[in-house]
Amino acid sequence: MTSCRERKRKRSSSELGNRFLVPVALAQFKLKSSQRRGRRRNLANNVVTTSRNVMSDGGMLCCQGPSDADRHGFFSYRALHDVGVRSEASISQSYCTPLTVNAGELIIVDLKRPCNLAGNGPYLRLEGNAGWVFQTKACEACFEEVVVEEGAWVYQVTNSGGLALRRRPDLSYGWCFVPEKLHPDRSLVKADLKVECGGITYVRVMGTNGWLFTSRQGLRTLREVVLEDGAWTYQVTNPAGLALRRHPTDFAECCLLPEELYPDGSLVMADQKVECGDVTFVHVKDTIGWLFVSRDGEQTLRRVVIDEGLWSYQVVCKTGLAPSCYPDPSILHRNVSENMYLPWTLVWADRKLECEGLTFVRVRNTTDWLFISLGGQHGLRRVVVEYGLWTYKVTNSLGLALRRNPTHDSDHCVLPEWLYPNGVSVKIDQRVVCGMDTFVAVKDTPGWLFVSRDGQQTLLLEGPSDPEEHVESPAAKLLSQLNLRGS
Repeated sequence: MTSCRERKRKRSSSELGNRFLVPVALAQFKLKSSQRRGRRRNLANNVVTTSRNVMSDGGMLCCQGPSDADRHGFFSYRALHDVGVRSEASISQSYCTPLTVNAGELIIVDLKRPCNLAGNGPYLRLEGNAGWVFQTKACEACFEEVVVEEGAWVYQVTNSGGLALRRRPDLSYGWCFVPEKLHPDRSLVKADLKVECGGITYVRVMGTNGWLFTSRQGLRTLREVVLEDGAWTYQVTNPAGLALRRHPTDFAECCLLPEELYPDGSLVMADQKVECGDVTFVHVKDTIGWLFVSRDGEQTLRRVVIDEGLWSYQVVCKTGLAPSCYPDPSILHRNVSENMYLPWTLVWADRKLECEGLTFVRVRNTTDWLFISLGGQHGLRRVVVEYGLWTYKVTNSLGLALRRNPTHDSDHCVLPEWLYPNGVSVKIDQRVVCGMDTFVAVKDTPGWLFVSRDGQQTLLLEGPSDPEEHVESPAAKLLSQLNLRGS
């Protein structure tokens, strides 16, 4: 028989053996499990499919690659509930990311990919390859499609702090670009896409992948305006002049620095026009600035029409004409050169401007403007100039004295006196018809003779001169005559 003490000794030895056997068995079990998982992993990695479809032990699709059924384009969806974003087109939880599309938020999608599993899909790729979501998962709708309108619109920012561009159509500041891309208050924004959700319209800024919203908390942040391209000419009518603005607004804080001021009376060439509320703004050509047409009911710019060409005039004002820097009769705009245009001189103009019943012309190749008539006073009269070669015979018994300008006035005789006796033949290369009178320019001289005076003929046309004597081309002749006898 076994004594009690021996039984206790055997029981103690058995417990001590178990104490060492349990950890060893657990370690062996973990090793075998790890080996089995490794074999399964190696087996999965060795499976090659042309469509990148990797299958798990359960037979479910883990990652679905491109296919001919992919649909590229531009689509918008609204989340029906919170939806997680995946890094790949897959239902596997291993592709989940920390990003979430909250219920009611809009997303922009550039690719739709069908899902091979019934009750799921299609996969939707967020714009810019920012991740994937399901339109439907396990037969439950996750997103509903929203209509996107394509077109071309122009908006003006009406938010005092400006508007920051968002990566997707959303009010949340968390979707702003980093670094921030801000559109300042009163700046113009061109948009090419428009989508509406929850009573708010979102627009995509043309040439970018960023979005702005038209209102927030009942306050308008963008207003649609009409931008017109063209070519117009305006004249400043504001006594203090007009300062160029960065944006179409009359806010003084938007003036360009250093200040660019257009003085009263100056001309402005505009290439764009926009209506913002009740005020019209024009964009000054070849600048980055804007001017307003009116302010507080007072006109600051008036529309004028400018014709370009080549016209000939004669100064008929007996005191001569002082040119202006701008087409305006104000003494404040007199040209600093004070280059007086003397009576009866010929003037060639290359621009003609009409405004409020007045006509002004710009002297060719200068910045001088002259008026044709003002307050009943005539400053210039239109004349007809003809170039050629003729021969005239003096028929005035007292002869004819050469004049500096085409006029009868003896005060304009060339000094010392240059007299053509009665009966002498004179070669002429230019004729000017001034009203009822005709004057001729004597070839190779700076002077003029008149064909008749007080109804009496003083020069008789004998006929055209020998063509061989006319060696200059018509263009060269015109330039030489303009430089010789005109301004």
